[in-house]
Amino acid sequence: MSPKENEPLLKEESSSYGSSSSSDALNLEGTVQDRTTQSKVVIPKRTVIVEPVFFMFSIAMIGSVPVVEQYLYARFSEQFPILSNVTHDNASETINGTGPCSHVNKSDPYYEATQAVQAETSKWMMYLQVLPSLLSVFTTLIYGAYSDGVGRRVALLIPCASTTVKFVLNCFIIYFNFPVYCFLIGQVFDGLGGSFATLTSAVFAYIADITRPDQRGMRLTIAETCLTLAMAISQLGLGYFIKATGFFWPYLTLTLVLILNMIYLIFFVPETVVPNKKRSFSVFRSLKQTYRSFTEKDNSRNIKLFLLTLAVMLYTFPLQSRFTLQILFTMNIPLCWSSVEVGIYQAVGALAIQFGGLVGLKILKMFGMPEIWIAVVGSVSLIASNLVNAWAEDLLLMLTVALVGAFLLVGVPMLRSLTSRLVRVDEQGKVFSGVGCLEALVSLTSALVMNLIYQKTLFFMQGFVFIVSAMFGVVTILVTILLVCLYGNDLAVPRETLLADEEKSDLTTSGENKRD
Repeated sequence: MSPKENEPLLKEESSSYGSSSSSDALNLEGTVQDRTTQSKVVIPKRTVIVEPVFFMFSIAMIGSVPVVEQYLYARFSEQFPILSNVTHDNASETINGTGPCSHVNKSDPYYEATQAVQAETSKWMMYLQVLPSLLSVFTTLIYGAYSDGVGRRVALLIPCASTTVKFVLNCFIIYFNFPVYCFLIGQVFDGLGGSFATLTSAVFAYIADITRPDQRGMRLTIAETCLTLAMAISQLGLGYFIKATGFFWPYLTLTLVLILNMIYLIFFVPETVVPNKKRSFSVFRSLKQTYRSFTEKDNSRNIKLFLLTLAVMLYTFPLQSRFTLQILFTMNIPLCWSSVEVGIYQAVGALAIQFGGLVGLKILKMFGMPEIWIAVVGSVSLIASNLVNAWAEDLLLMLTVALVGAFLLVGVPMLRSLTSRLVRVDEQGKVFSGVGCLEALVSLTSALVMNLIYQKTLFFMQGFVFIVSAMFGVVTILVTILLVCLYGNDLAVPRETLLADEEKSDLTTSGENKRD
């Protein structure tokens, strides 16, 4: 093959090389041959492909949280007669000091009933988050590794389909007012399909397939901002929707969004990985190869992967429960926001994060700030927003939380981008599934720890949980600074090391194939 044939083809059609793209065989159809998996990575002509899947899935998942949370809050409030005539639409009235939220006496029956409902709602939201997270810890590893061999579409379709089933079941529960424990049935389906963790790892692996390393940080940031944009859109009108129609119609609308997402995914998302049909898939072999991706390389790369993965876990730990806890916090005394006010605030906060994630990141990159230090900026934003949130008692302070938290999501895609640049093309799915599995474990632990902290500290300082969240940001900064001290600002693995690893992987995989 001539030297020119080793260079990328059309800018968009062949820009999906991982860290070892120069060592892969690029043919004239815009495909990359992975020698270790004997499968081809196909470069689609379209640039924006998988982001709409992530966007619509995020709208449904994020939009469902306040609907279910406020539905549970309303159901549990029915158990207290003193709350039966009080809604969140009139609870914030403080004219002449007659509104329920004017009562901050902790011995007041209304206050005691409100805190009991808060604790019960927090407990059930913990259950609903823990169950799918527990199951997806295992399924994410399997589906992610599977996608490296047989295609990304499988890892995208399974979580979308299982989540759609959950939403359909929940529609019946809300419409017929079935017991609240029936929500656990849908969570089982969601967890078996891998839920958010599997979809996220599949989306990021897909993006890694179709981007060059120098594009990847921005493209992963754009994917992450799909979350905040979905939050802004879903929350902006959701409060009014709930106020006007109740809980069923908003939830049914979100279910229809998931069905539309399935249609788009089936008909408009091309496959990037073309597998070798002669090679059978083994779950145990794939899990073994996933483990190898984190261990059987040079010590320097292993340490970088470990510290970057640790940083991602510490960074995302407080974020996993932030949304649900912030909703409960704003519905509680002294704010007592209605569903409309909660929705508007969440939309404003999401737009602030959207601005910080795109415009702010662009500005930081214009000044040449390395990705590792952008992650530090994100951690500082996370710390500041949580500390303000801990003592927020009025609208001005809550708006300050949104303002200082504008950069809190820029750190995660930067850490993911650095992680993807440490591995070869054929390891992207395995590494992202491994990180996704750990994030599912983080989601499980975060749901347990943060909700329990909120329940136990609710009666003496309801914002104490946000101080704990800020401490995770501090530890994340220490880990990233340790990375910089050990390896400097550039964490990329030398090309020669990747080539040597690929040769070693060729021999290992060939031996395994013969045994299979």
